[in-house]
Amino acid sequence: MNLASLLEAHTIDSIDRKEKIAIININPELADYLLSINFEDNRTLSVPHVKRMAADMKSGLWILSNDAVCIDVSNRLINANHRMNAVKLSQTTQPFLVMWDVPEATAQQLDVGRKRTMHERITISGTRMTVKECAIIRHTMNEYSKAALGTIEYSFARHDRVVEKYYSLHCDFMKAMNAKQMTGSAFIKAAALKIYVEMTHYSFKHVFNHDMSAFDRSMLFIDLVENGYSNHGFTVGETEISSIKLRNMKAKKKADARGNYWSDKDAFQYTMSIAFKFMTGEIIENVSKYKKDPFTNFLSAPTTNTQSFENA
Repeated sequence: MNLASLLEAHTIDSIDRKEKIAIININPELADYLLSINFEDNRTLSVPHVKRMAADMKSGLWILSNDAVCIDVSNRLINANHRMNAVKLSQTTQPFLVMWDVPEATAQQLDVGRKRTMHERITISGTRMTVKECAIIRHTMNEYSKAALGTIEYSFARHDRVVEKYYSLHCDFMKAMNAKQMTGSAFIKAAALKIYVEMTHYSFKHVFNHDMSAFDRSMLFIDLVENGYSNHGFTVGETEISSIKLRNMKAKKKADARGNYWSDKDAFQYTMSIAFKFMTGEIIENVSKYKKDPFTNFLSAPTTNTQSFENA
């Protein structure tokens, strides 16, 4: 018994679908054409990865695999970017399984030679996102009391849609604070986002010892923790001392841990606790963290995209 006999006996049946499939020898010229229809938001090319594959192709070590070269219904190459570059670099002809007329949604689920990360899959689905933005939004979504961090709590492909959803609800603020270009701890930017959401939608719950806008307060928090001063000319006083204490904590942990710093759950909880105190302008002497998340549940907050950023 084999697959052919099972089909002939109608024990199993092939499925009639729009996709087409064939095994095709792809030479450098065809690879060049396929790369010319490569979709715009494909991930950044890993040159070392291409060189390794090209070396295998030149050495005769490359074999036909089940990982198809895919072209969607809009005539875009949605899979095999690295392999087509390797064919061009090696100047060889190689056999590939090729699928075309593939639904556009398929691109988000593809698992190729170099596995796509969450931000790459979300970008493919139509929402542009950088690795930094993806980390920030997942940390903002993170359950304060859980042992896992946001990048672990929301780490599987099944979480792509929910991460994309909450990023989309607050993407205007993310862009206004230039999250994709920022360096430093993603915890700090996640805390700034929580400050912004809290002050935008839940200010009636709190008493503030300052008269700053939600955006200005959020950005000042980032400035003081990351740089130790305001990049926007704001005066710093007792109501901002919490951010300086957080900066000092980060610096001390960096020295004590020899570079592996401010990346565990304890650091996350301290960041969120101090961010909350900074948000209200509480004057503190000793640093402490809350047992429970002091911020209103981020996952239940309305969008902030309707807000303006006149001072951004």
